[in-house]
Amino acid sequence: MASWAEHAIWWQVYPLGFTGAEKAAPATDEPVRHRLRQLAGWLDYAVELGCSGLLLGPVFAAETHGYDTVDHFEIDRRLGDQADFDHLVAEAAARGMRIVLDGVFNHVGRSFPAFQAALAGGPASPAARWFRRDAGSGEYATFEGHHQLVVLDHEEPEVLSYVTQVMTHWLDRGAAGWRLDAAVGNHDVTRLASRLTDERHVGHALAVLLTVGGIPSIYYGDEQGFGGVKEQRAGGDDEIRPAFPASPAGLPPGGWPVYRLHQRLIGLRRRHPWLVRARTTVPHLTNQAIAVQAAAGEAAVLVLLNAGDEPFRFPVDVAGLTVAETPDPGARPGDPVLVPAHSWVILGT
Repeated sequence: MASWAEHAIWWQVYPLGFTGAEKAAPATDEPVRHRLRQLAGWLDYAVELGCSGLLLGPVFAAETHGYDTVDHFEIDRRLGDQADFDHLVAEAAARGMRIVLDGVFNHVGRSFPAFQAALAGGPASPAARWFRRDAGSGEYATFEGHHQLVVLDHEEPEVLSYVTQVMTHWLDRGAAGWRLDAAVGNHDVTRLASRLTDERHVGHALAVLLTVGGIPSIYYGDEQGFGGVKEQRAGGDDEIRPAFPASPAGLPPGGWPVYRLHQRLIGLRRRHPWLVRARTTVPHLTNQAIAVQAAAGEAAVLVLLNAGDEPFRFPVDVAGLTVAETPDPGARPGDPVLVPAHSWVILGT
């Protein structure tokens, strides 16, 4: 029997950016900001999109961007408190949605208590065993050279015990699971709309995302066609981690056609739940046209993508397949293998 996770479609949100939180943790004597509750007002939007779960970026107490955690057992004061988390879990559950948390256990911030204890106690202290050291310099290892991100040593039993305690704690509070790696759109890469050289190919990318194996994840804003370029500089992530308005009514009107396209393709995905375990093959490939088939058992979906300036007839067998989706809602071409320029067709059993 398949688990609920195999049927999940996630709306991924970076909460600190989404809610417009401060870039750095405020002083401890400043009041808690209950911004996490803003997300509850967007749950219906996510459900209408077709998503069944909320994949949250970091929500724990941190120094700046959330990945420099200082306390995995507390909600970041810029976002709220434990009651705000419980409220969000309850609101999600009322809509049949599950919440998965971001498991950032590779590294912590330099203010993390164990690291402060390691600095105070020296390399021979018990706390020092929590952290990896660079083989060459002997200094504490950092994540990809970021001084503020100190790498934990998962060979140390106390570290493993700590991570287990954290995961269990939040599962007991209502989280449904943990994300341990990044999803194809996320908080740390240039957005799809900005990577494409031709905006007519957004549908091509979505057709692939929602027909290949695995569990789809939609990064907030991508469903509205948001652009955003990641830059290697201070503040270079800001453009891909924008604040959302108070409600969907505040979104720019130009993004709703992209939202509706997501709805249709997510709907197709939900009608074919077997796709989670599908195997993908490429029956045909040229410089500007590709046929991608996803199959499991007797079921199959064939995606025909034409990125060229002329119509293209795909030399593929479509016996037993019918047109499931095209860029034009409800359109069903008479010749399904003849795909117009810069267009696509999805066929299925």
